Amino acid sequence: MENSTDPSLQQSAQNNAVEKPEKKKKQSVALVTIFAAIFSLGIGLFLGYNERYIEAAISNIMGEKMSTDELDLSNVQYTYQKLKANYDGKLDDEKLIQGASRGLVEAVGDEYTVFLDAEEVEEFNNDMQGSIGGGIGAELYKKDNNVVIANVLKDTPALKAGLKAGDIIAFVNDENVLGESTENVVKKIRGEVGTTVKLNIVRDGKAQEFNVTRQIISVPSVSSEVKDDGTLVLSVSRFDQDTAKLMRQAVQAQKDKNSLKGIVVDLRNNGGGYLESAVKAAGIWLNNKEVVVEKRGNEVVDKRSTGNEAIANGVPTIILANEATASASEILAGALRDHGAARIVGAKTYGKGSVQSMFSLPDNNQLKVTIARWYTPKGVNISKQGLKPDVEIILENQKAENANDNQLDEAIKLLYDGR
Repeated sequence: MENSTDPSLQQSAQNNAVEKPEKKKKQSVALVTIFAAIFSLGIGLFLGYNERYIEAAISNIMGEKMSTDELDLSNVQYTYQKLKANYDGKLDDEKLIQGASRGLVEAVGDEYTVFLDAEEVEEFNNDMQGSIGGGIGAELYKKDNNVVIANVLKDTPALKAGLKAGDIIAFVNDENVLGESTENVVKKIRGEVGTTVKLNIVRDGKAQEFNVTRQIISVPSVSSEVKDDGTLVLSVSRFDQDTAKLMRQAVQAQKDKNSLKGIVVDLRNNGGGYLESAVKAAGIWLNNKEVVVEKRGNEVVDKRSTGNEAIANGVPTIILANEATASASEILAGALRDHGAARIVGAKTYGKGSVQSMFSLPDNNQLKVTIARWYTPKGVNISKQGLKPDVEIILENQKAENANDNQLDEAIKLLYDGR
């Protein structure tokens, strides 16, 4: 699944989203869940990714009041006239307008503020639902200016081909993609179902080549497993509209059996999703507690709190996290820890602490723009620094075949030994 599940908080007409995820000092946000080819992650991005899509945009189309401030675009018009008068070829006015809009947004210099054309909007929406056609089944994110596989999904072409977490994608169909954005790499990987994409990757300093057949990939956002000792493990890949409901159902099912001993919430490689989903998920553990505060500058613009149906209140809980845990995932982890409902185990998280909204533009384009910063209940904004785990555990033998998950094993031990 190729999600550029940017880890960014985005807003949708119905929900707030925090998308799959790429940010870190040396990471640029865009956790990509390679469904078809690749959540945010990310992220949107998972990343990113994702909230009450605020339908605003262009006053003469929407009839809404807009700022009277105007930007002097005479230089752009002058450039266009020179181009039109001298270019030896046919100009596509629609592409020029779209390019100018994209360039205007990119010039802001905020990696979470982006222009999305109609095709990108459709891909983003599909990513958030966890269903993509023409993908390979991996999760990507940006690390040290390279696009890296964060996770390979079960029963997918990527796994069958032999791709592994940590692989650096260097070439896609013989095109050099080193240094490119996660979104661009995802676009190149995706394609028609049944066709093959050639990936040249770097693993442990050595180049390798893989040919992967694209397929339709659909993966639920939550899977659950009950260990022999009674521990419920919830693996959450993104926060879509069904995530909180699926998590609650799994917890309730175990509770109905009178065997809800402890819970591990695995948020590793989860780049985010809808903010509202993360708030509802927090409500599984917290009764009438604040989950997240949004600020624009020093002004509080919004607060989100849980209801009073915390069916797991008081149940020992651990959050498993890593450097690809971003956005909505960080909101859930931060809220549960701040209120003493869970500890964080694993590695420091991504560090996506801003909120994005989606605005409609002409021709079915959309603008995703940073509108605020979010803070944990204790007032911490994790931008660029992430959430430091209470217990740091390095994942061992990550690339070895049939390797044990030492992070999960240790998390389960920590549930009950009080350390």
